[in-house]
Amino acid sequence: MITFNRCITSFIKGGNIKKGITLLLYQINKSEARLLMTMLFCICSFVFDKTGVSFANETTPVLKTENVASNPPGVKDKSFVQPGPEPEQVPFKYPLGVSMDTTFISRYIWQGLDYSDQKPTQQSEVILTFKKISGIVWFNYDFQTFKDINEYDLTLQYGDKIGPSGIVAGYTYLTYPHRGWSDSEEIWVQGTYDHLLNPTLSLHDDFNSGRGWYYSFGISHPFEWPIGNLTPAAFVYYHDHYYGNSGFPSAEFDLTDAFVFRQVTSSLKFSFYRALNAGDFKNLDDQFVYSLNLSWSLP
Repeated sequence: MITFNRCITSFIKGGNIKKGITLLLYQINKSEARLLMTMLFCICSFVFDKTGVSFANETTPVLKTENVASNPPGVKDKSFVQPGPEPEQVPFKYPLGVSMDTTFISRYIWQGLDYSDQKPTQQSEVILTFKKISGIVWFNYDFQTFKDINEYDLTLQYGDKIGPSGIVAGYTYLTYPHRGWSDSEEIWVQGTYDHLLNPTLSLHDDFNSGRGWYYSFGISHPFEWPIGNLTPAAFVYYHDHYYGNSGFPSAEFDLTDAFVFRQVTSSLKFSFYRALNAGDFKNLDDQFVYSLNLSWSLP
């Protein structure tokens, strides 16, 4: 092989390109020329491909101009700037939370006490929430007359959570139109713990007509299955001079299946009330109740 020292020296010293090419042609034969031209062609093709240069009419190299916008003097070519990520779309949130639900129930049983003479009723509520404060309107519709709402419960409550523990405290005003019962008021507090059996404990002080306390303690645990979440639960109730009665009226055992369709949550619930007839409570019967609840809230 030939050496290119003199050629390289001519390129480096003084930048005499013509003299370097002349020396190169004198020192190579035809086969070496073909090899050299092939190598130069490959190198040029690689360089032109990487720099965006093409050959017009196989003679004159030109720069590719597709999708290159003209820029004012002093402004860099923006066509080579990678666009940044588009800003994330934050969904709009209403400042006031609104939710509502309605329940169709085979009979109105409260802590083992029958409030509907074994007749079906409809129970509905509307909840307005601002931050940690909620206002609730709950009512019971009597299917016996198909025209009477015979109970309203108006509640104002505050709730907060610290880790797995939660607490809710509130005030409830109860009124019973078409029943002939006296209105009443109570303050209450409920604590929850979101772990294992999710225990709940609530204490209610009726300081008006009821003139007493009542308590409830419950446990529950949800399970996922093919058609929603299945939640068994159990509760026990105790009354302390509430409307003059003290003792354990009943224990409640529930099985609830909840599933979501679009924005509506449907809950099918089966409840069994075991009459304990402890203390002042006598002659209470076991009760079996089933219900369907439909709930909806603003996103």
